[in-house]
Amino acid sequence: MWTPQSIAGLSLTLDYYDIQITDTIDSLGADDIIQQCANTGDPLLCDLINRDSFYTLWLVPNEGYTQTTTNNIGELQAEGIDLNFNYLVGLGDVGVLPIDFQGTYSMKNTFTNPLVSYDCIGYFGFQCGQAKPEWRHRARVTWESNFGLFLSLAWRYLGEVEVDDASSDPDIGDPDAMENWRINGIDKIKAHNWFDVSASFLMKNGLRFTLGVNNIFDEEPPLAPTFNDDYGVNLYSTYDPLGRYVFGSVQFQF
Repeated sequence: MWTPQSIAGLSLTLDYYDIQITDTIDSLGADDIIQQCANTGDPLLCDLINRDSFYTLWLVPNEGYTQTTTNNIGELQAEGIDLNFNYLVGLGDVGVLPIDFQGTYSMKNTFTNPLVSYDCIGYFGFQCGQAKPEWRHRARVTWESNFGLFLSLAWRYLGEVEVDDASSDPDIGDPDAMENWRINGIDKIKAHNWFDVSASFLMKNGLRFTLGVNNIFDEEPPLAPTFNDDYGVNLYSTYDPLGRYVFGSVQFQF
């Protein structure tokens, strides 16, 4: 954390993270196991092949088979930088202006097993799941007056992503499928910006009135044909599905 004495009220934090999860649960197809065992001799794959007494996979029923049940054969890695910026601006007799900024720059989001190894940063789709943009942030500015009035403006941002079939990595990319994505207009999802405003007034008796609007410009979520029934790619948890949302509340303190 950096808090320079020459700039009162300023603090800046940069956090680097590198998260690795090994032995994740995954399953492989029999044909893929046999092919990759022959190509690489990887004992992790070859040990899944059980030959019968004649050293085949088909002559003796129930003896020759390829084990395709789930195993601890995968690995996940996420790498990036988190930025946090806070600045408190004094406004004299009219209050203060807190400024808060939180952003994440994602450098890597990989999945690896004995068959594939790919990075999903900048992509979404059936292989990568929910959108994983390089950059996302949330910023908020609030005027806290000296007479009980609070006004706040927030900015939520999510960077542009492409469908994972557009990747040049053969482990996830599929150039032959791109024409279909382009026809449906879902080969790319543009960067999204959401702006939220709120106002509250705190009375001397502790009664607080709040009124706000989230997504004031009614930014619509992307429409993604074929993804609506896929839990991992439905995009609902990433993009704002409600549109403009008005809320209000009354709080009592006693």
